[in-house]
Amino acid sequence: RPPSIPLEKYIYNETRYTMLVHSDPEAARHLLELAQQDVNERWRLYENWAAMPVAEIEKR
Repeated sequence: RPPSIPLEKYIYNETRYTMLVHSDPEAARHLLELAQQDVNERWRLYENWAAMPVAEIEKR
């Protein structure tokens, strides 16, 4: 199943990420965008793997 919450809500429960927002909001925003893109790309990859027939996976 896909991620149930956006990355932003997840990571901002961690002090280390909220400190970055306080010390450098622009960098935090940029890094969050990159991280969310990575999460989205990885999820698409996992969906593609899950949709592959077993025979195709075994060839790899």
